[in-house]
Formats: sequence, structure tokens, C-alpha cells
Amino acid sequence: MVKNPEKIRSQKLNTWIGVALVFAVVVVANMLSEYVYYRFDLTEDHRFTLGNQTTQLLDELDDVVYVTCYLDGELPSGFDQLKNSVREMLAEFAVASNNKIEFEFIDPYELATGKERQDLFLQLQNRGLKSFELEDMRDDEIVHKIVWPAAFVRMGEKEVPVSFLRDQMGVSSDIVLHNSMMGVEYELASAIESCKQLRKKNIAFITGHGELDEYETLDIRHEMSGKYEVEIVDITKYKVGKLEQYDAIVVARPRSYFEEADKYKLDQYIVKGGKVLWFVESLIASMDSMRSQNATTTLDYDLNLRDMFFKMGVRINLDLVQDYNCLKIPVFAGNSNTNTKLRNWPYFPLVTPTSSNPLVKNLGLVWFQFANSIDTLPSPGIQKTILLQSSANSRLVYHPHRINIELAGMDLSPSLFAKGPQNLAVLLEGRFTSFFKNRLAPSTLQNPDYGTFQEEGEPTKMIFVSDAEMIANPVNPINKQPYPLGYDRFTRQTFDNKTFVMNCIDYLLDDNNLFELRGKDFKMRMLQQGRIKEEKSYWQNINLIMPLIILLLAGIAFTLVRRRRFSK
Repeated sequence: MVKNPEKIRSQKLNTWIGVALVFAVVVVANMLSEYVYYRFDLTEDHRFTLGNQTTQLLDELDDVVYVTCYLDGELPSGFDQLKNSVREMLAEFAVASNNKIEFEFIDPYELATGKERQDLFLQLQNRGLKSFELEDMRDDEIVHKIVWPAAFVRMGEKEVPVSFLRDQMGVSSDIVLHNSMMGVEYELASAIESCKQLRKKNIAFITGHGELDEYETLDIRHEMSGKYEVEIVDITKYKVGKLEQYDAIVVARPRSYFEEADKYKLDQYIVKGGKVLWFVESLIASMDSMRSQNATTTLDYDLNLRDMFFKMGVRINLDLVQDYNCLKIPVFAGNSNTNTKLRNWPYFPLVTPTSSNPLVKNLGLVWFQFANSIDTLPSPGIQKTILLQSSANSRLVYHPHRINIELAGMDLSPSLFAKGPQNLAVLLEGRFTSFFKNRLAPSTLQNPDYGTFQEEGEPTKMIFVSDAEMIANPVNPINKQPYPLGYDRFTRQTFDNKTFVMNCIDYLLDDNNLFELRGKDFKMRMLQQGRIKEEKSYWQNINLIMPLIILLLAGIAFTLVRRRRFSK
């Protein structure tokens, strides 16, 4: 059979034209990609889609942001996943910011050895990074290693430490890592926002009415000082208007009467848009009063704040919440004064957050002590959100109530705790009307010591918590050294009190709604560890051999099609 030369030339020309067209399309596509950006997130839960808040934040960057992440090197599989999540998120940030995000990953174990490595780790810790010591199983051998799931975010002269791993009490390690991966976008965006701010926002811890002292708030103030300026302010020593220079204030366990002048200072601060984090108790009840005896009786705090709270829309009740899900305390066993056992103490609820609000979402257990129940009341224009509740196995005891340590020795049935969940922390948002509206005489309003009176409020936020001990770090009575906030020295457990308090402050001071990113959620797809170990070699061989087989079959198919086409 004689081949037609014209047909052969035509086929070759068509082939070259096709190659040229493909090449031209690739070149044009690459040129357009310099000016047009778009990505497709094909995941079911859109885990790689940046939030609108993040996109706007990155669009407004006017300087390069440098991120140095110390989560690298030989890591357990879970931390490898966290590292990949951080790397992928940083890559998305870089593209969305037009390459104004530059990042690197460093293995701290490669930077130094021996004593120099210890000094390096101490330096990183002093600069604000958090490390975790892990036990990793490798070839049936336990290996101890310190990992740094953290980074420094730097822009210009400002540097902000970021911790990616959420330390959650009462939550499995797999879920902790999953929750940490969901929070990567928020942690990075929040750090960049902090770098952009011209000044640190400032917070005042109010004193003057028997509030927690400087030792009891030392740990949380140290934690806050990484992001904010923190001061202690005696409200009784200043005139109206002093508080207005602070972005937020913390009122932690006042114990004495508020004169009307001090209530007025707080009222005007709130009405003019100030944010307040309240830790207020209605009853005096503590373990200290039972050091020398087995029982104590509740007393009523006369703070002169109930009427103002009532107008705001909350009421802290004269009761104590008992929860079957509670902390254990040491109790002497038998007649011995040395032998102790840990027994359930219903006055110390361990609260598992159930709300989907980003403020408490994915938190671990939060420890309360002698908490009161909170009622929400009608208040026009105020939105109320329940943040924390006791468990369904709860009950109330009413003032006056005798607290007896013998309760810890009783074998209590869950059926006795049938009152249902009780509110322990409530968020209020909206415009508050002054408590002093129509209450002040004209002569009082003309007094310059009362400042410029404002009746109707600016939009603001407040959080009420009915237990002040949950923000107080335990203090060693001998050397005055504080224990970490949320740490119980008897069970040696650390609860999520510090994270909850920091979330409250971050939420109150969040002007750009970045905190909504913390509510981002995607499904947790667990791997079966048993099958991984048993089928590891099988899938490794499949991944090694199958691409070669596919390539071989494709080559054979291409050859047969080409031979058949050109033989005609």
C-alpha cells in the first residue's frame, strides 16, 4: 500500500499546530495568572477557604509580615498534620496578600545541641513561645521530645508569639490536634492584627472594693500582657472619666459596698461603650473558712450592685450550684489525720462547654468553685448569650446554706441532682441605658465632678461570670508564688480557665470580628491506627507499583494507537 505524501504532510502539520496551540494556551494561562487569582476549594467543608475577615485583613497590609515557625523536624504524625495545616494556611495567606506574607519552618533541634540547645529553648520560652513535652512511640520504644507548635509573627519592629496547639483538659489528644488545626487561621490572623495596631489596647483591673489582689491575678495579668497593656486601678481614687482611657476593665470579686459615686463611674463607662468582664459572686463561701472546722455558713455580699445588674438584664442569685460532674478534693479517711482520699465535691463543678459560640467552642473543662446561678431578664435592645452552664445533673442550694465537708464523704446518687443545667456565664451585647437616667438632680448633673452625663448607650459588650475563683490563680501561702491559673495542686490537673478568660478579653476587644474565625469547623476524619500498622506495607507497595503500571499501560496504548493511525 502506497502512502499518500500529501496526507502525511497534512498529518504532521496538524500535529505541530496542535503542539503549538497547547504551548500557546499554557503561556497565555501563565501570563494571566500574574494578574488574575482564583482557587477552587473542592473540600466538602471549605476548610481551605479564607474567611472574609482574613481576606480584608490581608488586603490592607502595607508591609511585609514574616512568620518563623518552629514546628519542624522529626515529629509525631499528629504534629506533622498540624505542621502541614500551618504551612498550607500560610501559603494561602501569602497568595491572598499578594506575597506580603513570608514564612519559614525551623527545626529547633538543628540550631543547637547540649547546653546551647537548653539556652535556646529558654530564650524561646522567655519570648513567649509555648512548648510541649511528648512521649512518642517509635518502633515499640518510648521517645521523649520537646516540640514547639508555635511561631513568631513579625512586622516592622513588632513581634507577636503564636501558639497553635490548644491545651484542653478532658479532651482526647486526637480531638485537641483537630481543634488546633481548625484554629490556625484565627491564631495567625489575630497575630497579624496585633502587629498592625499602632498601640496595644489597654485593660484595667478594678480595685477599691476588696477585689482579688495582685498575687491572685498575677498569672492572668501576665498572660494578658503579651497582647495588651494591663494596669491595676483603684476606682475610689479617681473622678468620673478615668476609666474611659481603657478599652476594657475587669471587675474580679468585689467584696464591699459600692457607693453611688463608684456605681456612677462604672455606669458611665459602660454607657459610653466600655467593655466589662465581671466576676461577681452573691455569697461568701470558700474552702479557707473550713481549714479549722468542718463546716461554714454562707453570707450575703452586700455590694449594692443588684439593682444596676437588674437593669442591665442579669440577676446573680442567692444560691450555690452543685454539680454531680465535679472536682475531687482530698478528705481525711477514717480517724487518721495523714491518710487522705480524693472524693467528689459538688460545690466545684467541672463545666463542659456545649455552646456553639466561638468564645467557648472547643474549650476543655472549666473549673468553677462555689458558683451562683444567673438568670437573664428582659432588657430592651440587649442580646443575651449563655456561654457556660453546669451539667444536666445539677441542683441548687439556697442562702443561708451550711457547707459541710462531710458531704464529700457521702456516696451521692445522680438522681439527687435533677434541677438541670444552670447558667454560670452570660454574654450581653447591645446599647445599655444608664441606670441613673431620671435619678440625678439638675444640680448633680451640673457638677463638673460628674463629667458629661450620657443617658443612652453606645454599642458595647459585657460578660458576667458568677464565680471569681475561676480567674484567680492559687497562691502558695508560704512564699506567695502563684500556681498557674486553672491548676489544682491536689489532682495535678490544669483546666481551661485561662483560655476561657483570654477568649473573653479577646472577644470584648475584637473590633474586626476576627473572633468569628474561631468558630470555623470541619469534620474530623479519624484514621484507624490498627489498620495503619497492619496494612502499611501493602499500601506502600500499591503507591510504588501502581504508577509504574499505569505509565506502562499508557505507553503501550499510545504506541498501538499511533501505529494504527499511521498504518492506514
